[in-house]
Amino acid sequence: KLLADAYWQRGVVGRKQGVLDDAIADLKRAIELKPSRIDAYAALAECYEDKNDTAQAFANWQKAIAADATKPAWRYRFGKLLFERNNMGEASKHLLFAADEGEKAEPRPGWLASAEFLAGEVLKKSGKKAEAIERYKKFMEIAPTNSPERKEATQALTELGVPPKR
Repeated sequence: KLLADAYWQRGVVGRKQGVLDDAIADLKRAIELKPSRIDAYAALAECYEDKNDTAQAFANWQKAIAADATKPAWRYRFGKLLFERNNMGEASKHLLFAADEGEKAEPRPGWLASAEFLAGEVLKKSGKKAEAIERYKKFMEIAPTNSPERKEATQALTELGVPPKR
């Protein structure tokens, strides 16, 4: 009853099983018992994302990243939330970090293509044309051929003056 890591792991498993309310309760208990268990904040953020409670997800991603800003998957998820809130300046920092770190990883994480696309989007919106083009090109290289963002990336590249490949 006092083992924080057990509650954390049970919360992670609960989320994967779709019992979100139980998972949230377990993760909150883990944090209560051991506030330094920062992975529980990230898992809690994921639970709230699954429940479409972006305010709680946002708050918990902030706590997790404030404690450990070196995890690219966390930064990607937080950057994506910021992007969805139209906070391009902050989103850019997190998405660029995630994409750069994801490129170095072996094997490459499954979220990398999305991170590259979103990085291209924030760079384009902030007027950084050359950097946006590079991110869109990376996205096109690594994204699955059936990726829904391919059409948007092709259109963005065309708008940025890069003709589509034939």
